[in-house]
This record gives sequence, structure tokens and C-alpha cells, in this order.
Amino acid sequence: MRVLQRPNLRSLAWLSGIGFLVGCTGQTAMLGPRPPATYTASRTAEGRACTFLVLGVIPSSNFQRRDQIAYERALSHGGRALTDTTIQYSWYMIPYVGDLHCTRIAGKVIE
Repeated sequence: MRVLQRPNLRSLAWLSGIGFLVGCTGQTAMLGPRPPATYTASRTAEGRACTFLVLGVIPSSNFQRRDQIAYERALSHGGRALTDTTIQYSWYMIPYVGDLHCTRIAGKVIE
């Protein structure tokens, strides 16, 4: 008869720590095209996009595309791409309702 041993707490801590770190990593994403070799960036633009997590768990529509939607909104008044961009993330908690996650992208517009 085979006797099962209790798992070592230290190894469980290591495995859960590694799993947490690997689970919280993501790939970089390119939102727009690369700028041409020569370009003029005359004005600035910004776009915002927000999504909602009901009870902090159930995502509303377009939760994963929030950055892309903000980028498209920044270019909605004309332009081909953004350069010198800044991205700002904001999270707001509404008690007993959920969380609001917002993205703001600002940059110079390439004409």
C-alpha cells in the first residue's frame, strides 16, 4: 500500500509565486502603424475608453480592447498615427456595484 505524503509548504509557496508571476505577464501590443521615416506632427490629440467590471468580476463589452478603442478615438478627427504617446490607466471602485477601468492615450498626430 502506498502512503501519500503531505506536500511541502515551501514548494507550494514557490509554485504559487511562480504561477502568480507568469499569470500576470502580458505581451506588448502595437496599437498603430510605425511612423514613416519623415513625418510632421503638428497637433496633439487624446482618446479615452472605459469599461466596467460588474461586481469586480464580470467584464462589460470590449474590456480587452480598451487601449485600441482609445487610440482609434484619438485619431477620429483625422491623422494616420500617433507619436510621442503617453498612456494613463485609471481605476475607480463603485461600492457594491463594480469597478470602472479607463485608459487615456495622448500623443502628437502624424498627418
